[in-house]
Amino acid sequence: MMLSETLDDAEAAEIAIATRLRLAVGRLHRRLSRRAVGGLTPSQLSVLVTVEQHGPLRLGELASREVITPPTVTRLVASLHERDLVKRVIAPEDGRAALIEVADEGRALLDGIRRERTAFIAQRIARLDPESRAEVAGAVALLERLLDTPEEG
Repeated sequence: MMLSETLDDAEAAEIAIATRLRLAVGRLHRRLSRRAVGGLTPSQLSVLVTVEQHGPLRLGELASREVITPPTVTRLVASLHERDLVKRVIAPEDGRAALIEVADEGRALLDGIRRERTAFIAQRIARLDPESRAEVAGAVALLERLLDTPEEG
């Protein structure tokens, strides 16, 4: 067997692993997304998480981060505001501008969603034998390393 054939086989194996990983992560994401999200749509949840992680934010910046139009972000924020999940605060550098930040109720909702999703995964892991649980722990460590590796180019 020639070296180029070996590289091709190795590349094919890496692509197969990457495909399986992408599909498994996608299935896990869909399964978690179907679980209770406090009556929020996926778009509302995404906006709430973005505001939590990067807020307080102006509506324009939130629209950019979410890659949605300003009218859409305005509608989503209004629906979250009606439920007291986000609040408007005055921008310190410009008293005429409003910023959006997560309200205490929104933070509590996100905490509950995260606890419920973590419990779902923990229950699945608990069903595994000790050796398989150790394999999952090792796989998680490898995934964390994979994600922490700087991108090239």
